[in-house]
Amino acid sequence: MWNRAAERDARLSALVFGGGVWIGISILLAGGWVASAQGMASQKFLPDGFWLRMFFLSIAGFPFAVWMFRREKRKHLERALAMTICPACDTAGEYNEGSSCNCGGAFVLQSTVRWIEDEKPRS
Repeated sequence: MWNRAAERDARLSALVFGGGVWIGISILLAGGWVASAQGMASQKFLPDGFWLRMFFLSIAGFPFAVWMFRREKRKHLERALAMTICPACDTAGEYNEGSSCNCGGAFVLQSTVRWIEDEKPRS
């Protein structure tokens, strides 16, 4: 169950990021914005209409958006799988499995911890 939730969260995060990059770059390029080493500039007197350029640039930019989606999903999932927690004091960390905590406990992967809800909340 934890893996499914982590994969769903990674997919959603990557979809938002990749989709935003795809739409943003397509709109900027279709509007005539060009980036160079000196900065950004707007081209004047572009042929054709905005929507036609937007259509073709969206098709051309789709492989880049798919690449960004896959990259972000992998990165997000890798980070979720590397999250650790100290069972003694509930301190969270990342990429420190097996190291000792300040309370004297040891960090374990969060995916291996079984969570049980308390009947009465702690005060």
